Amino acid sequence: NHNHNHNQFLEQPVSQIRFKHNEFMRADSDPNDKATAAPIVVQHDEWENVSDFVLQEYIRDVSDELSNNLLSSLDEFMRRMAFLGVYSAQSRSRALMILEDMKNSRASQQLALELEQKEKDANVAYQKQMASQSDALLAAEMAQKIADGHTLETFLCCACQKTQEYGGIELRNCAHRMCYACFPSLVSSHIAASTIPKCVRCGMDIHQTDIKVHVDAHTADVVSDLQIKDMMSKQTDLHTCMAVNCQGCIIIEGSYMKEFACPECGERNCLKCKKIHFGNEQCYVPPPPPKPRPRPIKHRHGHGHGGVMNTGNYHMSNEEFINHWVNLTDIKSSTMIEVFDVPYHGAEWLTVCKHIRDPNKRHVERIQRIQNAKVWRAFWAYCQGQKQGNMHGTKVGGFWHGTRTHKPDVIWKSTGFLVSKSRIGNCLWYATENIYSMGGFQHSLPDGRQQVFLAFVCCGNHNDVKFIRNNQILNVYKDAATYPAYLLTYKNV
Repeated sequence: NHNHNHNQFLEQPVSQIRFKHNEFMRADSDPNDKATAAPIVVQHDEWENVSDFVLQEYIRDVSDELSNNLLSSLDEFMRRMAFLGVYSAQSRSRALMILEDMKNSRASQQLALELEQKEKDANVAYQKQMASQSDALLAAEMAQKIADGHTLETFLCCACQKTQEYGGIELRNCAHRMCYACFPSLVSSHIAASTIPKCVRCGMDIHQTDIKVHVDAHTADVVSDLQIKDMMSKQTDLHTCMAVNCQGCIIIEGSYMKEFACPECGERNCLKCKKIHFGNEQCYVPPPPPKPRPRPIKHRHGHGHGGVMNTGNYHMSNEEFINHWVNLTDIKSSTMIEVFDVPYHGAEWLTVCKHIRDPNKRHVERIQRIQNAKVWRAFWAYCQGQKQGNMHGTKVGGFWHGTRTHKPDVIWKSTGFLVSKSRIGNCLWYATENIYSMGGFQHSLPDGRQQVFLAFVCCGNHNDVKFIRNNQILNVYKDAATYPAYLLTYKNV
């Protein structure tokens, strides 16, 4: 039977089985004996009628019991088959084909195992990679939440005073924490009252980003509008458009602008008459008062004569003034327009200070002499003409003039004082006493110091120069009748 043959096959020494091609020898024959050594020719055996399945099972049993090298050693395999009685060419051919199929099957199985193992290894690596990516995504998400103002710690809500175990909102401006339920309600209640949302604990404004992230963008825009409205309401230089149904506004710093164009509707808003100007429309300017008629100059007791009032303003003549000029070669052709510092407490300095009526209240820090050759030539020519045509005589005096918001160099660097630039009375205004000009008409510097002009005025012609208000004010109707002689910089004591 099958088991019996199988056991004999295992117990039979390999040295006693010899097989080569189609020749088989008996185990007990003598190879030197020609009679016993003759090959046995077998044409048929009992395995020819056995099915491939049965033969395959026998071959499988043999191969399983023996070493795996059996499949790679053809001679050894054929010896084992001969022991089982596989002698005929047909049976041996079947056995070899089955052996080849088994080899292919085992190779396929081995390959399948290897592929399966590779697939398992790939799955393990993929799982590790996915876990790593998941951890990275989780870390990035956590970092983004913290950046957006989420807090992941357990805390006490500053609004409802309840412990929050699953995180909440940390305000950017003050770092106080609120729960997700209280924050939107707080923002909504402030918007309903048209007020800027604030922290319930410290009162600090809630950042717009917190509202945008934890409520929505529309609510953040509403709060932004409230903040802009609040900021604009605190502006002192805010001007709103005067057009009907226009909400436009603009901030104007300083008082140099006379009108502005609305940024919303584009209409011209006049700051002087407080209305809209259309096209080339300008503010109504009343005509100047009629120029006074010339009248003969009368002598006044105690006030001099010929329109020259004894007001204590005559301390320096034209000749004395021009002798103080420096860096000048020929006044007749010079184009000089410069200022020079008067030597401190020198003779010229002290003469200028004689015009100050309250020296104890003014600390003069600087006196600058103005040397504008062209303007001086016009003033000198006017003075000479008045001396020749005025029988009562003329006199040059020093009078005060303040420029208020205008910088003094606008005057001395150009053509001097101009009647055409006057805003009131179509004339230039001067004060006989410094108290008047220094009491509101002075020009203020950023560092707190003040500046006024001491101007020369040629007095004597009542048509061109007129004293008013009890001789405190001097009106000049002629450009050439005055010259900006000195610029004083001082502080009030």
